[in-house]
Amino acid sequence: AFSVADAKIPKGEGPPKEENMSGMGEGERQRTWPSKLAKAKAVAIKYYVYKKRQRMAMLITSSRIVIAPSGSVVPTQHLESAESREETLMGLSNKTVTVFSAVWVHNLANGESRGGVAEGKLTLGSVPSKVAYEVARAPQAAP
Repeated sequence: AFSVADAKIPKGEGPPKEENMSGMGEGERQRTWPSKLAKAKAVAIKYYVYKKRQRMAMLITSSRIVIAPSGSVVPTQHLESAESREETLMGLSNKTVTVFSAVWVHNLANGESRGGVAEGKLTLGSVPSKVAYEVARAPQAAP
């Protein structure tokens, strides 16, 4: 059975841990992180193509693209709010995929946090495709 855990970026492909960043200059971070992010996205998209016979969804997070089966429960930390975004997706052509963008709202007044998932669809054009998409504006709140 496929789970979100299976879709995590392999070790070494994710963002550097905070404790490993001591002594690292800002310039070095800017040199190393974009390539790691691009590699992580490439890994995720290759995995999506490999698993495309299953009903899959793409979850866009602030640090990586995570692949998750449609309807699965996804982690809510590190997620960006639903908004118009633009991504360059390599290796997919003329496909319509479902994009899930999680919304996580933190109420500073009482410390309560509520999350939801907004669903949107996008059609990828020629390869490499630079596509703009907008997810649904009214996500359903999670209990």
